[in-house]
Parts: sequence; structure tokens; C-alpha cells
Amino acid sequence: SGCSASTSVAVVVNPLPVPVITGTTAFCTGNNSNLNAGPGYSSYLWNTGATTQILNVTTAGPYVVTVTNANGCSASTSTVVTVNPLPAPNITGTFSFCQGGNTIINAGAGYAGYLWNTGAVTQMFTATAGATYTVTVTDANGCSNTDSQLITVNANPVPAISGTLSICQGTNTTLSATPGFSSYLWSTGGVAANLNVNTTGTYTVTVTDANGCTQIVNQTFSLV
Repeated sequence: SGCSASTSVAVVVNPLPVPVITGTTAFCTGNNSNLNAGPGYSSYLWNTGATTQILNVTTAGPYVVTVTNANGCSASTSTVVTVNPLPAPNITGTFSFCQGGNTIINAGAGYAGYLWNTGAVTQMFTATAGATYTVTVTDANGCSNTDSQLITVNANPVPAISGTLSICQGTNTTLSATPGFSSYLWSTGGVAANLNVNTTGTYTVTVTDANGCTQIVNQTFSLV
């Protein structure tokens, strides 16, 4: 019959969504971060199986999210999360000293920051009193950790010299330092606890105990 007719339809190509993951992608061990795939989508699907806009993460790895918009169009994006290890400070040094002295303790080199419980902010700290000292170190990633050390102050020995302190000329006597110390040194050069003397003068003895602490005492001896 040669008859013709026409019709038309409009085709719309909807753009794909362009998701962007925001949030902290590097944190310290023991912490966490919230990854955000952005608002306004009809659905979310993370590679962890989560279906929320925001994903809380505690472990390192790649995280992928697929979003679907109101037109049913889907697209994916990803990010990599890094979990930085905590620093491991180790206080070194001599952990005891004699009364009246001090000791230097060391938190270790290479950290970005130091904070002792005394308020000091240096790598090394001079302790002048017995106590537990704690240091918090922070590394280049901003991660922090602590270490503690007990410092002991040893009492100095308390020696005394005993014996007859006045004798007749031509005789001698023995001066005795308190027994039980690790070492003795008399002003005459003697190294025993007892010293035989027959000359007027002041005799000094330096004693050292098991902790390495020393003390000096003297005694005047005379002839009559």
C-alpha cells in the first residue's frame, strides 16, 4: 500500500559515579581510621563486605568500594591503608649510683621527640634521685611508646676507726677500720682492715662497699 509512519525515542546515557575515598590512610598500631566513600549514593559495597558509606579500619591493606547511584550506575575506587608499628624505646645506662652522685640514662637515638616524666625532652637524662623514670618517644610517623626504669641510690658506707689512740714511745698499736667492706685504702698505702702504727699522726682510711660506694674517715694517733 506504500504507507509510511515514523516515531522517535530519546536515549539518555547516565554518567558513572565518581567515588572518592577520604580519611586517614596511615595510622599507628592500636589506632584506627574511618574511610568515607562520600555521601549521596544509593548503595555501597566494600571489599570487606561492609555496605556502609563509612568504613572503620584497624588493619593495613587495600580497601575497595563500589558505589551505585540512583540511576543504577556503578563505579569503584580504592585506597591503601598503612599501619605503622610503634617505636620500641629501651632505656640503657647504669641503674644505680652512690648517695651524692648521679647517673645518665639513655632512651635511644633516632626518635623525633622525647618526653620524660620529669618534663625533660632530651634523649639522655641525668638522674640524681632514686625513682622510676619513664620516657615517651615519638617517631617520624608520629607514633609513640614508653619505657620505664627504676633507679636506685645506694647509701654510702659508714666506717669508723677503733683501737688504742695513745701509746708510749717505742711501742705500737693496731688501728682497725669497720670490718665487712670490699676494700680498704689507708693514707699509708695499707690495704687491709687493720693498720699497725707507731708514729704520731692522723691516719685516714677509704673504704669501698659491695656497691662500689666509698667513704673516708680519719683518726689522730699520738705517742706519750
